[in-house]
Amino acid sequence: MALYLQVCPEKSFSKSIEIIDRILNSSPPKGVALQYKTLKGVQYFLLKDNDTAQKIIDTAIADFEAAGLDGVSFYELGMLAQSLQILGEITGNKSCFAESQIHLTKMLETHGLKPEGTAMIYSNLGHSLLSEGNPGEAKDYFIKSLEIDDNEITKVFLGKSWLHLQEFDNAEKILSQINIKNMDEREVYDYAVSWAILALETKRKDLLVMASTLLNDAIPEGPLFRDIKDDLLSEVQRVINGDKGGKILKLINRYLNLQPNLFGLGVNINNILEDAGRKGGSNKDR
Repeated sequence: MALYLQVCPEKSFSKSIEIIDRILNSSPPKGVALQYKTLKGVQYFLLKDNDTAQKIIDTAIADFEAAGLDGVSFYELGMLAQSLQILGEITGNKSCFAESQIHLTKMLETHGLKPEGTAMIYSNLGHSLLSEGNPGEAKDYFIKSLEIDDNEITKVFLGKSWLHLQEFDNAEKILSQINIKNMDEREVYDYAVSWAILALETKRKDLLVMASTLLNDAIPEGPLFRDIKDDLLSEVQRVINGDKGGKILKLINRYLNLQPNLFGLGVNINNILEDAGRKGGSNKDR
């Protein structure tokens, strides 16, 4: 259950939807269908069309569950957990997070699960708990994940947990340990947002200047995350210029909970055309 999607900036929204629909029309296995239906909903979410996004993902989950969960694979159960997590992110419905956590916990019981798989599930459990408003427990899962796999993006998520808990020294400590050379564009964006929020909370000049640089360099995906970047960058600059700030801080929890990394769904959009064109997207190639 990979988390990251690299979206090629020249791909238009309509082209992305067209490509996804081509794959779905090829009658893929139900886990793959859920993955791409959820990805389709995410495309609308990134355009801030939450209603359409919710309907698409809600229907995708319902269709998957209607076929029954007996005998589902590790991948399929992980995809269901992730789709529920994303639906929760969009709607704020805590029952989505609770159901996601049930599936993730069941995945931990998988026979022969490798350490990196356990670390991944711990990190995903942390995501879910953080999004439902439980940063304390989320923090514990991120720490457990990092004890197994020293993953840079999990450190970002741990930093977010510390920010929610207003443990700013701990947030700075973990964020300072991150090597962005080992991160992709979406991860670096999430990293920059975390530093910006820490800077705005502490109003430290050195952090504000660093956050401004990081935000300027960050590459957001879609109007939703571009707006977040612009809002934070504007507020950082106001505080640097002597304004007391505070206008944007009421939105900080929302910014902290949104996980741009989560919306990847393990798909590289640059390769989707190849997926769709491979023998008409036949199942045996997947």
